[in-house]
Amino acid sequence: MKKIKGPTYWKADEDIHNLVYRVLREQRPEIDEMTPEIIVIWKDVAEITGGKWTLASIRKVSDKDQITYDSTANFVLQISSNTWQALDGHQREALIYHELLHIGLKFPEGTFIIVKHQLEEFPQVIEQFGFYKNDVQVFVDSVLKVNAKIPESNPVKRYRLSK
Repeated sequence: MKKIKGPTYWKADEDIHNLVYRVLREQRPEIDEMTPEIIVIWKDVAEITGGKWTLASIRKVSDKDQITYDSTANFVLQISSNTWQALDGHQREALIYHELLHIGLKFPEGTFIIVKHQLEEFPQVIEQFGFYKNDVQVFVDSVLKVNAKIPESNPVKRYRLSK
């Protein structure tokens, strides 16, 4: 029987670490001041999970892993190398920022946690029932707010809510 080859992983270089920490400093200063240690690794190819491409993911390093690997790291940020190459600088920063938004703090302890997405919904539910939950309305309001700032002449970054 032939063994199926799994994904390949490797540590990211200093340039990508610098980008991650710059985005953290600029976009998440409240987390940056807590000085989380983030290990960045590459994965050779993106995979489909739940019908969607996973371009990157971040996970909290367990206490057990810290002891096992003699590490003080708080998080591991994994980025798919093949999709990263296809992204422009703006998209890369947006992807990193998205992953960094998963870093939160638990109070009053002040310990790091992973924050889930604020909106998890199917388009069909919205089509059938409208904005039945506050988180859906908040998301739509954010899209409309961004759209109002983007000139009509920039169709690449302007999103339409109509078909």
